Amino acid sequence: MRRIFKYELETTDKQIIKVPFICGSNKFKDQVLKIEVQNGIPCMWCLVDQAEEVIRTIYIVGTGNPMPKEFTKDNYVGTYQLYDESFVGHVFVE
Repeated sequence: MRRIFKYELETTDKQIIKVPFICGSNKFKDQVLKIEVQNGIPCMWCLVDQAEEVIRTIYIVGTGNPMPKEFTKDNYVGTYQLYDESFVGHVFVE
């Protein structure tokens, strides 16, 4: 059965999360529905299945900060803003 799960994101350069994969999908970014701040915490909502969990590495890159050259738009999953919009974090998956 498919469900929507919420994952809280840390505003840090790199973090590891475990996410149930969707059967029939080969890209994690296809599971990401939205990234938004809820109650002051950046969150990512994903469509998941009752499949085995897989480990995903999430990267947060602040506007103007250096980022790995291998990241492209294909790795991008969304953007959020914190601190009265003074911080803008762009979320990428490996």
